[in-house]
Amino acid sequence: MRFLRVLEEVVSDLPERVLRRLCRLHDIRGHRGDTRLEHSLKVAYLCWRLSGKFRVDGKIALESGLLHDIGYGIPRCPLCKLDPGGHCGICHWRTGSELLEEVNVDPAVVRAVRRHMFPYGPPPRTPLDWCVWTSDKLESVLSFLGFRVLPDPVLKRAVSAIYTLS
Repeated sequence: MRFLRVLEEVVSDLPERVLRRLCRLHDIRGHRGDTRLEHSLKVAYLCWRLSGKFRVDGKIALESGLLHDIGYGIPRCPLCKLDPGGHCGICHWRTGSELLEEVNVDPAVVRAVRRHMFPYGPPPRTPLDWCVWTSDKLESVLSFLGFRVLPDPVLKRAVSAIYTLS
């Protein structure tokens, strides 16, 4: 599947610190029994598939979708203290974009991560921002309704690829 090849390209170019953080998302609960990593992979897939509709590069869309929740588990606000794991769903856009900025990830990716939680954070402005925002919300709704965005074998191979490349 072409998605897996592009995913492997993206993951192999990520800084080690980001890869380690991405692997930690597998330990954080996501939507409907998924882990945050599985959710992020599904959002990455949707971003990649929808990139043409938003007229953005598919590879950069995939990377933005993959990294959109990278800030989970970096406690920085009072709400984080309410969850024993520090997995605040409100401030992760800020902590994630700060982390990505620190390691010099593409500024367009950083902006898309920063803007994916509107109305809790800044509003999407660019086509890439809107692609990530839409894909994140769409994946959550589809998951809630019981639809599979990615078949289980592909999802397992994607998770495996991240661990293999980290």
